[in-house]
Amino acid sequence: MDIRKSFIQFIKFNIIGIANTLLTYLVYSLIVYLSDNQYLAVTGDYSVGIVFSYFLNSRITFKSNQKNTFLTFIKMAISYIPGYLLNLLLSFVFIEKWQLNKYFAQIVILGLISLISFVLQKYFVFKEKTD
Repeated sequence: MDIRKSFIQFIKFNIIGIANTLLTYLVYSLIVYLSDNQYLAVTGDYSVGIVFSYFLNSRITFKSNQKNTFLTFIKMAISYIPGYLLNLLLSFVFIEKWQLNKYFAQIVILGLISLISFVLQKYFVFKEKTD
């Protein structure tokens, strides 16, 4: 394992993640504003985020040259399931139980989930073959 390469990938992942987070947070905020339903908003922002993240991370962060892009995209969607479920759980705890502001709670949650997302994408979605 090349630590320097992984560190550079992690930096790129986080730069893309910031852009992805801004986009998905806008989606989340818009849906919360229109529906007042944070669970629907999380589902909407994850749907947009998976597509956005897949295209940028496959080309920039991990420079994937995998031939089966459909399978890779499915793996990307699967890799978001733990973060999505954790997001829903933490939304419930932070908003319903602790009465935190819906917008603030989502910012905190996204910070907690980013490391999980990086590990799953690096070692599951865009796993490099070592022959």
